[in-house]
Amino acid sequence: MPKSPKMNNTEKEGCDMKKYLSIAVVLLASFATYIYSFTTIVLGDIYTSYPGQDSITVLIATLPAVVMMISAFASTVLLAKLNRKMLVIVSMLIALVGGLVVAYVELPVTAVVVVSALMGIPGGIVAAANASLLPVIAPDKLKDKVLGWHQAALMLGQTIFALVCGFLAQGGNWAGGFRTVYILVPVIVLVALFYPNVRVDEHNASDNSTASVGTGREMPAFVILMLATYFIGCIFWNAWYVNNSDFIINYAHLGDSALVGSVNSLCTAVSIIGCVLVSVWMRGLKSFALPIAIVLGGVGILLPTISPTVAACYIAACVAQMFIMISISTIQTYIGLSAKGKQLTTAMSLLQCFEGSGVFLCGYVIPWIANFFTPGANTNMVIGGVVCVALGVLVYIGIKAVRGFDFKALK
Repeated sequence: MPKSPKMNNTEKEGCDMKKYLSIAVVLLASFATYIYSFTTIVLGDIYTSYPGQDSITVLIATLPAVVMMISAFASTVLLAKLNRKMLVIVSMLIALVGGLVVAYVELPVTAVVVVSALMGIPGGIVAAANASLLPVIAPDKLKDKVLGWHQAALMLGQTIFALVCGFLAQGGNWAGGFRTVYILVPVIVLVALFYPNVRVDEHNASDNSTASVGTGREMPAFVILMLATYFIGCIFWNAWYVNNSDFIINYAHLGDSALVGSVNSLCTAVSIIGCVLVSVWMRGLKSFALPIAIVLGGVGILLPTISPTVAACYIAACVAQMFIMISISTIQTYIGLSAKGKQLTTAMSLLQCFEGSGVFLCGYVIPWIANFFTPGANTNMVIGGVVCVALGVLVYIGIKAVRGFDFKALK
């Protein structure tokens, strides 16, 4: 067969620029994915506007996460059958319209709940679409970095949405806070213009990455191990996220919501740093990278229960959140480099579904276990931390047993 003509330097640079532009636009879409997250900022003012309806009103903040889980599960089919770019645009448009309806139309609380729930759709579809696309379109030198950037973009988006919503909702104007969705307008335009139209199942089927182990027809054992790790981890490493407020205020009596807000702000900052540095961590520690990260995340969760001080809470915010996010990004990267074809899309959709269900299950599974001891935030965090440490050890044993990933390919 005749050899394909080699590209000259100008053509190669143009191709690289197109790839980098595609990656940037996909990451911009990732930034906008958790648009629903700002609803927690205005929840207190919404309670005031609809007195005596707290049990319904709280769904404004929690139901979008349920919708995210459902849409993430649905994305396993939708992304295989429909155009990925179209799904990303449509899901963002639905969130935009939902937010604007709440912002400008006076509605009963039940209608606000239903319409605001629509903002959870990008959290399932866009996150899964981007996570399975980035490893495919990235140049080889960026394949172990892009999913860390994806996670960093998700975290940064939530931070910006909270700040913008707080500004727009000043003076108790909670409906004005929903105008935060205007951020989606330029994102949708750029996605429509530059989001890559790539069929992951076809493009990835011919990938010969040295780290790849999948055939595209069956899920590799290594990927199944990573999925199982993520599912268990999402239940137990969320013990810090779910319980730190109750621990600080009611158990240890260290401070009020101001301290909780300060600690959680630090969590967000170190999360972004951890996501950006994940490729360095993976290259440096090879097969030890994920087990050590999970163990250290567990140690971070345990720290305040051993020394219930303000300083310990700040240190825990750094250690626990940093290494939990490194664990999440590492698992995503391993799957992105291992699975092929339709299995990559399916695996990433399942990860997003597990992420959405993790907080929900954490609120039930861990307290159920704690009932066998002394129920409360402290015990919940002890259980979460101990299980994470044990999980890290088991994951190392599993990685050695499965031997399904070429860690030497991480250079």
